[in-house]
Formats: sequence, structure tokens, C-alpha cells
Amino acid sequence: MSSPIIEKTDISAVKWSYSPALDQLRFFAAGLVCLNHYSGFNNIPDTDNIFLRIFYHIEKQGSFGVSIFLVLSAFLFTMNCRGGRRPIQYSVFIKKRIARIFPMYIIIMLLLMTQIRGTWTVLDFLTFLFMQVNTGNPMTGFGHAFLPIGPIWTIGVEFQFYLIFPLLIAALPTTRLPRLILFISVFIILRVLLGLWSLGAASYYNCYHTLLGRADQFMIGIICAELYMRYGNRINKNQALLILIATLSIIVFYMQVFNPISYPFNAFSFTLEALLSGGIIYSLQILRGLKGILGTGIANLGKISYSFYLLHLPVGIIILSHFGDRIHFTHFDHTLKTLLLVILPATGLSILTYHSIEVPFMRLASRKN
Repeated sequence: MSSPIIEKTDISAVKWSYSPALDQLRFFAAGLVCLNHYSGFNNIPDTDNIFLRIFYHIEKQGSFGVSIFLVLSAFLFTMNCRGGRRPIQYSVFIKKRIARIFPMYIIIMLLLMTQIRGTWTVLDFLTFLFMQVNTGNPMTGFGHAFLPIGPIWTIGVEFQFYLIFPLLIAALPTTRLPRLILFISVFIILRVLLGLWSLGAASYYNCYHTLLGRADQFMIGIICAELYMRYGNRINKNQALLILIATLSIIVFYMQVFNPISYPFNAFSFTLEALLSGGIIYSLQILRGLKGILGTGIANLGKISYSFYLLHLPVGIIILSHFGDRIHFTHFDHTLKTLLLVILPATGLSILTYHSIEVPFMRLASRKN
């Protein structure tokens, strides 16, 4: 989906225009999630090659891509309304969000309903209809026990945020950054308290799949947009490149050193991932992304990231279950298996669904009444 455009109509907002960098970032975030789902739970082998060890750690904690997606959503919405300086029509906002996510979401629902039609109930339908798909499974999304569609949990969390975003930005405009920071602090404290009740992995995964764990990631996306509006014009590309390099270096260190599941770090890990995601988004928007044919190609792949995100797990697992054992790879070559048997087929199907399902409804939502 193309990024919104904000013209420079007041001194508080920099000129905002579409940048392929953010679509390119979507592509890399989707890739991180995919690597995590297919390679992230393997043991990290012993190797003296520091680059391979870094790669294995990135595989193991590739769910960082989810944080990037959530921060980016809030960043774009905030830029679109200039941090509350431009009023949001609640009904129009929600209708556009429904038109954007429901077509592919319904496809996933139909797949699940077909798979478990013998036990499908009205309650299951209502769970989908009211976007409660981040419940019903202790480790991932609704229905995953019957069909590998677990990643739909993020749709539930995002839509819950969509419902409150216009109200939130009206009550806490980005001009009031201290209040936004206090808001984030409250959620960190709540996670600390919850962790005292349920220590370790249970606390982490309960927060991971709910708005309690993700609310401050959305808030940091909002803050990042405000900082961009205030200071984006004052940072040149060399400075932005330094920010990007520093952020990526911290991410590599974070992935190798910290265990985000352990208490009390699990109460802060979502916030830290959001801050680092914000640094990537901020710097890439200034750098404007890769140029030329390569940059355009990656940006186009980023546009299909929603379909890819929903389809990569069912497509990949179905293919691997039939053909995976016929191809033998070492651990590192497992990534090649993921590329050939997961990423390429899922990308091909995602291109089809993006143009045949997503695009028509996006155009419908953009029409003026």
C-alpha cells in the first residue's frame, strides 16, 4: 500500500512524500519473520565464523520484523494526520482500514473454515468477525492448531489499535510528547507487574500477542513521526546513514546478548525493539531507500508483504510436508531450502493475491463518495 502524502501546510510538518524506502523496509521485515518461522528455532551450531553466528542469531530472533511492522503502521498513520493537527474522520478511517485488511483476511478465514467445517461454530465466526484472532492459542494466533495460519494474530492486535488510534491521537496529540512517554511508562509497569504474577516465557508470550505488549510500540511509532515532522529537514543523508548504521549495530548486539523472554527483561524488550525500529524508519525515510531497478524491485515486493505475511506459513508448510524430506541440507543450507520451497512459491502467490484481491479493494476505498 502506498504511503500517504502530507504537504507542507504549516511550519510544524516537514514535506512528506512517498518514499520507496518504507516499502523496501516492509520487504526486509517480512523476510525476517519468514526466517524466524522456518529457521529461528534450530539450535545455533558452533562456528568460528562471526558472520555466520550473527546470521544464525538473526534467524533465531527474526520476529523483530513484527515490531518493525507495528511501529511503521503507527508512523504512517501519524504522518497522515500530522500528529493530530489534521482531524481524522473516524468512520472514514475505519472503513479504509477494513477495505485494506479484510479481503485477504476473509480468504484466510475461508481456508480455516473449510479445513475445520465439521467443528466450525458461530463462536469461531464471531472470533474472526470481531478480530479476536490473537486469542485461542497459547503460542500464536487463532486456528493455528488446525491450519498453519498463526501469524494472523497481528491482524487482531493491529485492528484493535486502529479502533483507538483516532481517539488516541485526539486525546494525546504528538505535540504533547511527555504525555506519550508517560503512556509508554504505564504499559511497561503493567508488564513488570504481570511478570511478577507469571514469570518467564508465559508472561512474555501473553504480552507478545496482545495490545498490552504492543501498545508502546505503536506509541513509539507515533513519537517517531512527530520527531520526523520536527527535525527531519535538519538531518542530512550522512547523519541519517550514521543513525542507521548505529541502530543496526545495536540490533545485532541485542540479538546476540539479550534473551527477550527472561524476566524482567521481557517487560522492556518490546519497547527496546520499537525504539530500534523507529531509528531504522526515521533514517531510511531520510535516505529515501535503494535506487534503480533493484530498489524498485524490492519496493514492489514490499507492497505485497501483507499477502506474503499471511500466506508464507501455510504455503511453506504444505510444500515442505510433501517435498522437504526429499532435499537434504545442512543447517546453513536450510536457508536455501526456505528460499526455494517457501519464499519463492509464497511470493508468487502473494503477487497474484495482491493484484487480484488487495488492489481492487484499495482502489474502491480511495474513491470519493
